[in-house]
Amino acid sequence: MKGKVIFENGEIFVIQRDFGYFVSINGKEELEKECFDEAARVLGEKTDLVYELDICGNFYKIYNDSFVYFKNLKRLRIPKSVIYIDSNALSTLNKIESFEVEEGNERYMSFKGDLYLLGFTSLIKYASGKGDKCFTVPSEVSYICDKAFCFSKNLEKIEIGENVVGVGKYCFLGCENLKEAVLDARISTLERSLFEACVSLEKVKLGKYIKKISKYAFSKCVRLNEIELPEKLEIIDSNAFEDCVGLTKIDIPKGIEEIGYNAFLRCSGLNTVTVPRTIRSLGVYDYEEKSTPEYRFK
Repeated sequence: MKGKVIFENGEIFVIQRDFGYFVSINGKEELEKECFDEAARVLGEKTDLVYELDICGNFYKIYNDSFVYFKNLKRLRIPKSVIYIDSNALSTLNKIESFEVEEGNERYMSFKGDLYLLGFTSLIKYASGKGDKCFTVPSEVSYICDKAFCFSKNLEKIEIGENVVGVGKYCFLGCENLKEAVLDARISTLERSLFEACVSLEKVKLGKYIKKISKYAFSKCVRLNEIELPEKLEIIDSNAFEDCVGLTKIDIPKGIEEIGYNAFLRCSGLNTVTVPRTIRSLGVYDYEEKSTPEYRFK
């Protein structure tokens, strides 16, 4: 293996290369955060220069926050022994360019650098450091996990087809260059903070099955100027469109039953939001601001 070995203790192997550091972690059973803590202690401030990491041995589980010290990681290798990855274990890997899964793994697979459950049933983590500007979710995928695309800086357009029945929380959080989202998915709920802080988002197509828009789903989408809400929509939760300062038009469907507190807080482009008289619950604003629209009934 090319490079200079700077540390080795049987479990942790660190090699210095011309472009940065390679780390290999070898052990048995559960891959606990302490393994990475030890590697970080060895590297000190140089953890930012670790671009490749191999997990070897017979680990079967990877815990949350395992990679918190290795935020600039570009390649991660997962052995065939791993059968469980905690929901937030990979959430800090926002510059990853490629996940590699050892052949023979019975639960996970990689395709074009992205991480999936075997058989494409779930998209676990998009390799957000790739240069791709557009991404279409493979037709075999039925579920997209929490934070799967969060902070993908290069992504400009996402297309999700009708075979998808679930999209997790914070999925596109902080995708600062995302301009267009097409959600033809058969989902009934837009989960919490789904597009929060997507500051370039201008165009969204929502699926006809959506009944609920959860808290902060479009919060801080400052360039979103118009959105067509599906006819079956029943609930707009608290702060759902908070700080959408570019929003100038929104038509509330006749079947809406509930609008939560601060749903359109600081949407300065809206003077009023017209709601049907049949609405069952209409949340007020926590405090008055001139930039917050009024509700009117029709």
